[in-house]
Amino acid sequence: MSRVLGEISDLSPWFELSRERRGRSIFGVSQLNIQECAHFLTSLLTNENPDGGAKNVSLGESLKRTSEDLFTWYTEAAAAQPGVTAPSSRTLEDWYWGETAAGRLVLDLAQQQRDHPDPLVRRIVERNLVPWTQNHRLE
Repeated sequence: MSRVLGEISDLSPWFELSRERRGRSIFGVSQLNIQECAHFLTSLLTNENPDGGAKNVSLGESLKRTSEDLFTWYTEAAAAQPGVTAPSSRTLEDWYWGETAAGRLVLDLAQQQRDHPDPLVRRIVERNLVPWTQNHRLE
């Protein structure tokens, strides 16, 4: 968790710059801030009480929304860094899933939750959590 929060701290200025340049962000579908997204996903991984997910939705939908927000936030921040000129979506995906603690968190969560008793959670894990282009990173 501390590695993810450290990454968030390091990337925060770039996320703010991205939002300022574009005048918007698509981050926020979970209605949580970035630290709350990280805490919620970590609580699922560590089998703590997964409270604090997306408001008024099921656990599966919270998982989907918070993991999407985490990815969105990271990639918007990465795209604003100096020297980066319009990275491709694949480049951003490869970076997120292969080089960040946040990507590793979601990959670990996908592996752990694939047999969850809730069918919606299982479906989210199977179809939405990790893009098919990154499934090779699952062990």
